[in-house]
Amino acid sequence: MRRILLGMLGCLAVFGMEIGFTESGGISSIRSSGVRLGLSGPGGFSVWEYEVASGKMVSLLKEDFSGDESWKPSNQGRIDEKAGCERLFEDGKAFVRFGSGERYGHGWQPSMPIAVTAGSRLEIAFHGRVPNKTSSFIIYVKAYDKEGKDVTPDVGAPSGWGYSIYTKTHYIASRHLKTVNQWEQVPLDYLVPEGVHAILPVICLWRGDYADCTAFETVVKGTIKRRQVDFDKCELKSDAESKNVTLGMTSSKSQLELKAVIRGTNGRVDIEATVFDCANPPRPRALGVDFSLPVQIEGWNWHPNWREDKAIKADSAFSQVVTVGSQPVSEYPFTSVSKDGIGIALGTPFDAPGYEHRVVSKDGIVSRTAVGMLPISGKSRPAQIRLVAFSFGGTWGFRSAARQYYAHFPEGFASRTEVEREGCWLWPVAPSKLPENPGDFGLGFWEASATVGRRPAEIARAHEIGFGVYPYTEAWGMRQKIADPGPRPADDPEGCLVELQKWPEDEQAKEIWFDAPRHIAAKAALNSLPVTPEGKHPYAVDQYDSWFHWWRTNPDPRIPQPNRASICWDYTIALNDKDIDGVYLDSLSYGFASMYLNIRPEHLAVIDENLTFDANSGMPCADGMQHQVAFVKWLAGKLHKNGQKLFGNIFGIAHRFNAPLIDIFGSEVGSWGGRRPLKCVQSDAESCLKRFYAYRRPVSNLLQEGSYTKPATELTAEEVARYVEHQMLYGFYPGISTIGGEEAPGYAKWKRYFGPTRQCNRDRELFKQAVPLIRRLNKAGWEPETLLRCDSQDVLIERFGNPQGQEILFTIRNESDKTTTAKLVPDQTLQLKELIIVYGQKDAIRHGEAGWSAEVQPRRTVVVIAK
Repeated sequence: MRRILLGMLGCLAVFGMEIGFTESGGISSIRSSGVRLGLSGPGGFSVWEYEVASGKMVSLLKEDFSGDESWKPSNQGRIDEKAGCERLFEDGKAFVRFGSGERYGHGWQPSMPIAVTAGSRLEIAFHGRVPNKTSSFIIYVKAYDKEGKDVTPDVGAPSGWGYSIYTKTHYIASRHLKTVNQWEQVPLDYLVPEGVHAILPVICLWRGDYADCTAFETVVKGTIKRRQVDFDKCELKSDAESKNVTLGMTSSKSQLELKAVIRGTNGRVDIEATVFDCANPPRPRALGVDFSLPVQIEGWNWHPNWREDKAIKADSAFSQVVTVGSQPVSEYPFTSVSKDGIGIALGTPFDAPGYEHRVVSKDGIVSRTAVGMLPISGKSRPAQIRLVAFSFGGTWGFRSAARQYYAHFPEGFASRTEVEREGCWLWPVAPSKLPENPGDFGLGFWEASATVGRRPAEIARAHEIGFGVYPYTEAWGMRQKIADPGPRPADDPEGCLVELQKWPEDEQAKEIWFDAPRHIAAKAALNSLPVTPEGKHPYAVDQYDSWFHWWRTNPDPRIPQPNRASICWDYTIALNDKDIDGVYLDSLSYGFASMYLNIRPEHLAVIDENLTFDANSGMPCADGMQHQVAFVKWLAGKLHKNGQKLFGNIFGIAHRFNAPLIDIFGSEVGSWGGRRPLKCVQSDAESCLKRFYAYRRPVSNLLQEGSYTKPATELTAEEVARYVEHQMLYGFYPGISTIGGEEAPGYAKWKRYFGPTRQCNRDRELFKQAVPLIRRLNKAGWEPETLLRCDSQDVLIERFGNPQGQEILFTIRNESDKTTTAKLVPDQTLQLKELIIVYGQKDAIRHGEAGWSAEVQPRRTVVVIAK
């Protein structure tokens, strides 16, 4: 086969990144920073078609608790070290009872992991029994590789399962039974992730008094198989004027076509591919579209995050994923590897997130995108995939790659705020109810209730004090009341749906629901209900002041009206005064409100973006995150057109999808009264994720330390200072809603930090010192490469400002529980002469013959300016 040589047909040379192609669509050469890299194979595009194979069910493990050797008690909770689980007998048959009191997360597990095969569709089932409706189950699963290593944090949770950062398990929580004091079968589907060779299920009490379990069994129901598409035709062209490479690949057997345009753009390589279903008639398809950079990188380092590098070995298979829409999705938009200051990265453009993840091995980096194709009105919409590859220099790993990524996509990270008007998140106290001299607390963003946020006097007072007004909204669900406070009612989705279907006909009803006349809101709810692959409407049952059946709703504004988006705009957002600064959007997350798949035809018909597919069934569908992004994009467009901003309460993987649209980032943080002392309100990994996606846009978090179940002890001044300093490390503004101290449980009873008791006055001097400094940090601008190393993993450093700016500041924090001394090594580009402490312990920084060092007290932060 003839190779396409450098400078001729099929070669892209873009500053530090150069890729050459063969006539068959493979990659012939890769250069990074002028260095030719060794190739491990042909690379380029490959396409896979997924098929569900069902067969005879095979039992992997049965447990009837008749013996003692095959099972053991387990504690996934944190309250009692001894697992609360005992074996009992009833009518001569054994069962286990676990929990009681506060032993949530206590239960049982098999003595040994269960051997499984990746791609197997399992059913994990047991018979459960509870004494009342408040008692429920939580089911955990740990995953192991072929060497027996726990790889649960490294593989995506299957469809319908979440991942717990506390227990480091896949889990399904709050599994309630339909009956009380009766045995009931509980079946759970679990698709074994790629790279997993064994699993360990753990059945526990979630909430309530206790739970019983017997007749446990894990069976294989079938497998998901993938078949590589054979492309028998390939055409490669190069445009002499544009320097673009176009690739066409056709599979006669699979009746698929892939067309790609590969171009050099501003120092990077953009890869845009389109997949067409050529069958007549088209059929539903579940596809995986791979693109490989086939580089020999054994001995290089993979950079999963800011704080960590991992050596790439002969047997390495690295990925960092979260399951979204039953598919693995990489947490960050690029994956980077480097050696000796030469790095390459592969990922997606900032404005083009997808159901895509990357895998690193000794043979290079592979991007894998899940695509569902579904005929609608006799046609199947083409699927589009956008990728980006780039080189980076520097010795700061992920941070160096991030610096280059920001340079490639500056428009996506541009800030719409003025640092002087940034500050802390305020909720729920109105501006007129704040204490004297509220400016001392550095308030910046008021999350206003939809009604109070319309009052001209409150808007004027907020602007007089100096902070912005952002009325509350969210469109992810609609709560339908089902019971007053008391024991948890039984789930009754059928009965709630029957009631909901009656409301549109009752146009004379005076009730208001979600700010709209009830009959209009009910029509919107019915139009917006998703339908899962199982044929059900997703919902939850939860309690605020009363019990509610909480319908999950599709907020896509394009579906038939009235819909959830239209009533949100017509009856809530649009009624706000033109003087507001923007809108606060609550609960931008995946697991909380958008973790469902949707096959409802009229919903899929309006989607322009790629569909995904259900990994359990292979059925093409949309995912709740797609619907959420459609709403956020629509709302951001309306606001930005008017010079207004979007303030998002955003979590986890939702950053990857929504971050290009958000102007002000935040999260409700803390322990909700549950984890004291307050050592870390937000993990370093979560904080780094938020700082990366926000870049230099403001981040303002909100501390919540009230408890729903029992009064929480008030935080001390020392604990509040630790929270403020934790946020200071990352340049986050430290908003506070509650610090505990309430006298009765329940949301309505919480003391508010700025409320009538004026808990805030105790900490006034702290905020007068800290918030102006955090504004100073943000004015200097966060930089990904710190240019200051230390020799302790307990000491974390961030940099604000650059040598070309007015000043350079460093935040230095000790994350351990003991005083730590760390050697500091400045980068030569700093030409460092002096480090002056501007916040924190005055003797923390030392300089002598041995160089620079920092001695920082436990859980404290020091801020220094470099001279």
